[in-house]
Amino acid sequence: MLENYMATAIFECLALLILLFQIQQGELLDFRKKRYFRLAILVCIGIIVAEACSLVCDNQTTDLRLCSILSNMMGFVATPFLPLLLMVVLNNKQQKIRIWMLLPAVLSAVLAVLSPWGGFIFAVSPANIYSRGPLFWVFIAASFWGVAIAVVATGKVVRHYRQGARLFFAILAAFLLLGTTVQTLLPGIHTSWICIVLSLLLYYGFLCALSNKIDILTELYNRRTYENEIKQLEGRRSAFLILLDVDYFKIVNDQYGHQFGDTCLRTVAGILSEAFSGLGECYRIGGDEFCVLCTQTDRETVQRRLDRFSRRLTLARQADKRLPTVSYGVSLYKANNRRSFSEVFREADYRMYKHKETLHEETGPIQVVKK
Repeated sequence: MLENYMATAIFECLALLILLFQIQQGELLDFRKKRYFRLAILVCIGIIVAEACSLVCDNQTTDLRLCSILSNMMGFVATPFLPLLLMVVLNNKQQKIRIWMLLPAVLSAVLAVLSPWGGFIFAVSPANIYSRGPLFWVFIAASFWGVAIAVVATGKVVRHYRQGARLFFAILAAFLLLGTTVQTLLPGIHTSWICIVLSLLLYYGFLCALSNKIDILTELYNRRTYENEIKQLEGRRSAFLILLDVDYFKIVNDQYGHQFGDTCLRTVAGILSEAFSGLGECYRIGGDEFCVLCTQTDRETVQRRLDRFSRRLTLARQADKRLPTVSYGVSLYKANNRRSFSEVFREADYRMYKHKETLHEETGPIQVVKK
């Protein structure tokens, strides 16, 4: 039994080291995400090694009692913090770890550090026999608290993704929760770390696949994904096509620099994604051009979402007057209609430019704002 566990632990650590090397060498993740991914992997390896040492030392000679105490302490201290690290890793947004999120993990860590003297979370008898302490439930609660925080935070991000991606994250969360629960209820079955290791590997594979579909600047779906979606859509499903164009974008770039131009695109993309969350898929199909495809809805609902987008963009422009307006046009593609999608696209494009003319008449030429 012990030999099987040790062999599994060794291969888990090797898999994590390979993943660590790939992350270090790759360009898929930004610096911040790389840092948290590396930290999560190193914490995983540390906990796996600690658990292995505790199993080796338990019920052995009293000379190994100190090793048993230290390895158990290390595992109990680090484990509740791991889900919070995974939360940052699993989120594409700039998710931060808040102080209130850390409180249960900190309490559990303090009790674990004091356990060699008070036996709160765990105890190791003078005969070097491990047992759970009366406050072991605090450790369990802190661990599940971290898992719950990670699941909720990740859910808020992936709701903007397609159903397949949302389903992937739901399965991944259930897989992690199942592995953790099994080991909690049946301590002799060591499933937690193999589930965590596999989840990290699966998530990195998901990121690699997603990188071919996502526009790196705005985190919306890219042109390639849009074109693939149109091929699947034509002749099969009806959809509203919304084309959007950032007004005066070249002037914005020239006046405020390309860095602010990137900020402008990210701001518009974020507002667009939020406005159409749960209704349609958002794409960046050109430099300053965006698109939304909405299936299984009606014109009134689409217009309400466009009004929401306009209101939130207006608020953003009031906060930063350098932000330009955004023009849009809407057209309906019907699967049972003879009109091709190209014709629908041209109609939406025409309506977008008519809207642009109206906005230009209402707002006048863009006003340069001093930084």
